Amino acid sequence: MSDEAFFTKSLTFRGTDYSVEMLDTTGLELFAAMKDSFIGNGDGFLLVFDVNSHTSFLSLRDEVSLLMKFREFAEIPLVVVGMVPRNTDHSAREVTQEAARVFARYLAATYLECPVDSASGAERVLVQIISRVEEVRDAAAQNKQRQQRSNEPASFKPSSLIKKVCRRLLRAV
Repeated sequence: MSDEAFFTKSLTFRGTDYSVEMLDTTGLELFAAMKDSFIGNGDGFLLVFDVNSHTSFLSLRDEVSLLMKFREFAEIPLVVVGMVPRNTDHSAREVTQEAARVFARYLAATYLECPVDSASGAERVLVQIISRVEEVRDAAAQNKQRQQRSNEPASFKPSSLIKKVCRRLLRAV
């Protein structure tokens, strides 16, 4: 595998050491099987697009659809990241912050913008995805504790309804 397609980054967040592994799947059909494995085993996902390319923004629909095939949508920690090229004229921007925020909100995701080749921006994105993973894990653990205390059956998970709604929203983007 190309070193450019796979990244590992170590960082400390809230006193805990993390090793973040990332697979850049942009245009890499060669790694389709690996992509499926990462989705099945991944703890959180970054949906990255170029703010100067509406096409790259629309391609996020396919990524979300793929995630929904493998995972319960309500349990997927997501961060949508708009990459902002350096020295770009604002008139070149094809995706507004508002459009990206609306998309992220529909996905129950966080939206961030990050300058291309910005180490501090990249670290901010990684900290955000780790934070989202922890939030989802904490919520799942609290839900499980509530269920155990009440001895009631598992709470209703409208994942199929969420999937249908998200598919409709994604088609509308």
